[in-house]
Amino acid sequence: MRADAVIDASGTWHSPNPAGANGLSAIGEKQAASKIAYGMPDVLGQDRARYAGKTVAVLGAGHSAIGTLTDLAQLATQAPETRLIWLLRGNDPSKAFGGGANDKLAARGELGAAFAALVAAGRIMVEREFRVSHLALDGARLTVGAGAACCGRHVVVDELIVATGFRPDLDFVRELRITLDPAVECPWRWRR
Repeated sequence: MRADAVIDASGTWHSPNPAGANGLSAIGEKQAASKIAYGMPDVLGQDRARYAGKTVAVLGAGHSAIGTLTDLAQLATQAPETRLIWLLRGNDPSKAFGGGANDKLAARGELGAAFAALVAAGRIMVEREFRVSHLALDGARLTVGAGAACCGRHVVVDELIVATGFRPDLDFVRELRITLDPAVECPWRWRR
């Protein structure tokens, strides 16, 4: 069969991006796997016991991170010892708040405004420009570091949720022997 293009629409839910800010796994990420969840865990349902009463960091600035932080804030009303830390790679948290009342999608604007109110009220601690470089287990806790291990910043948490998107699953094209761009994982040149 010949085709001009192949579109993989099978989904990549099981290929999450790693915590490392450079697109690679952070140093120690594999060893700390027991303290890391990817995507959107069910923090109000089946995963409630894992997060209730814990210090939880959420890495990411998209809808998955915002939704997870919103659910964790609701969990914190039921389990007041729950502490939330939002790890942002960038500097401007307001980008995640949406357009508020001016948002073209009213429901998205309402969610963004409600989330902004949680941050403004101090219910979610924000760590800006936090580009994860290393992770280390410290007994039952996890140290999440940004910058150099000797002199960078770090937070100590019970759990880390990485909500930084997903990678393509390229297993189905391995036998095609195509050359992929290492940064965006797509064919780097189109030939006819």
